[in-house]
Amino acid sequence: MRAYWSRLADQSEFAPELPAFSTLLVDRTGHLWVREYHPEEETYRPGPLSIRTFSRPARWGVFTPAGGWLGRLELPAGFTPLDIGADYVAGLWGNADDEEFIRFYRLSKP
Repeated sequence: MRAYWSRLADQSEFAPELPAFSTLLVDRTGHLWVREYHPEEETYRPGPLSIRTFSRPARWGVFTPAGGWLGRLELPAGFTPLDIGADYVAGLWGNADDEEFIRFYRLSKP
């Protein structure tokens, strides 16, 4: 098996660079949310949604529908946004005991 996996690794091509972002979301008002990429922070939570969660706070950049820069914000560790409105972010948050909760955070946009 070791020889097989070694040959497979030798024949595989790997990207020379990591991506700048990992997730794109569009909120209910048309703003684009872009999550910065950090491979060591990504995990997948088991469950009916099989969603991506982050072990550390996730940094997001937000752009207007016309492409203008609104700003950057951090969402808490373990939180995955599922719905973003004009003045809130709603999503799933999991604690260390793998219990899941719905959380809402207020947004204040410039």
